Amino acid sequence: MGYYYEGDVWDIVIDPSTINKVLPIASILTLAATGSEMDAGAVITNLETNEELATGHKDMAPKFSILDPTYTYTNYKMAST
Repeated sequence: MGYYYEGDVWDIVIDPSTINKVLPIASILTLAATGSEMDAGAVITNLETNEELATGHKDMAPKFSILDPTYTYTNYKMAST
């Protein structure tokens, strides 16, 4: 979201309504249950102020995602009755 922004990127983290254009992205999931393959949100940390804020914009959703389906498997087995 900050690629096309001319000012301080932290400004658009604080106020995502100022986002006009985003760079298209893809996601490669390496951890199950994050939802990053389908959401348009982000949590950004400002290392200078130690602030961590959630932000988002509809255009920030990935254009495509790659997922190893084995990350969705479980070892859970139902007890036999």
